[in-house]
Amino acid sequence: MLKIQILSEMFGSKRPMDWDKGLIEQCKEIMKEKNALENPMINTFLFYHYFDAGKMEQILSILEPIVHGPPLRDKKWIKGSFNSLYILCKFLYENNEDSLEEFEKLFKEIPGFDSYAYHRSLAIIKFLKGDVEGAKNLINQLER
Repeated sequence: MLKIQILSEMFGSKRPMDWDKGLIEQCKEIMKEKNALENPMINTFLFYHYFDAGKMEQILSILEPIVHGPPLRDKKWIKGSFNSLYILCKFLYENNEDSLEEFEKLFKEIPGFDSYAYHRSLAIIKFLKGDVEGAKNLINQLER
């Protein structure tokens, strides 16, 4: 039933910051009790809510247990997607060149078949390495 409620909110007309507060609280309580990767739908739901509300601290609290956790064979693509979101958020909100080494490590777990996440993360890494043209070319490819 919870998954249906989450999907209903996510595909509804409300902005993520305006989603049902009771459902948000329920999801936060579930995440306190469970392994972060057990409920990727709840993580995604909370991520979009906090991202839309501009709550970076909460976003990182959702993403860090996943991205800094061990590699997972059976949920590799999920972990890779969250790695990509983590790289994006850290880049946009902290833009710290000291993060380059961490980003490169996390990038290795982003699957190539997720073209958007893969190329967006690669563009960020290229930008931080000073290859602005290479980053622009990747972004232009994504726009097409």
